[in-house]
Amino acid sequence: MTEIKTLSKDELGFVFDLVDPLDWGYFPRDFERMIELDHEGAFVALHQNKRAGFVMTTSYGRYSFVGPMVVMESLRGQGIGEKLLVRAIDYLRSNRVEAIELDAVFKAASLYRRLGFRDKYFSYRMRNRVDTTGETPEVLSAKMTDELIEFDYKMTRIDRSRQIRQFISEYPDSIYVTGRNRIEAWTLVRKRKGGLTWIGPLIASSTDSAIELFRKVTTHYAGKPLGLGVVEPARDFIEYLRKQGFIHKVPGLRMYHGQKLDYERNMYAIIGPEKG
Repeated sequence: MTEIKTLSKDELGFVFDLVDPLDWGYFPRDFERMIELDHEGAFVALHQNKRAGFVMTTSYGRYSFVGPMVVMESLRGQGIGEKLLVRAIDYLRSNRVEAIELDAVFKAASLYRRLGFRDKYFSYRMRNRVDTTGETPEVLSAKMTDELIEFDYKMTRIDRSRQIRQFISEYPDSIYVTGRNRIEAWTLVRKRKGGLTWIGPLIASSTDSAIELFRKVTTHYAGKPLGLGVVEPARDFIEYLRKQGFIHKVPGLRMYHGQKLDYERNMYAIIGPEKG
């Protein structure tokens, strides 16, 4: 028998112990941040009264993202993941979310389709190391916070203000912008567990602006392993990355439930596979 209940902050040790062997690059703080943003949007599965898996969600007003979701390897195939996902969907629907998305591994796609998710496009994880130095990117100044939030909403039509303010508070020296008299692109650079430097999100008014900022950021972090998540609609940017030597393995599959939102035109890198 499996029971699904709301995940508490006291249970984050279980979450991290389950995720850490997967080498996804998460720190414990990543899960703490998600709980702080929505303490009711994460769930744990109890199988025979023992913790067996979890799922977490991130909401941006009418749009939400599901991830990460992990079930203990010894208990997979018993429907625990399905119960977790159904509970997450029910919770989001009760909060009047219109569109739910996730990045799926292909072996789990049939489960998601059975629960009403539809295929949207491929989602790539691209990596490389840049060995040349160049221009130093402009760091976001405190007075530009509201301008950045306004720009991000204008480009995506998704209200990510709470997440952006959280990032600005935690990473004040690694949020970069470019533009002439106004913001034309912005990105966040974070260290991931295992030595990877993650770039994302990257939002820009054009591919040229995205490439300009990305070039400055990557040369600023020369010599470090770099990674970013890019979705299939950013084809010109993906082609640029490939020419720069960035490669990817098997892509994920971005899927949606409910309304299909088209917000990707100005999205050149995602926050991460757990936040969309």
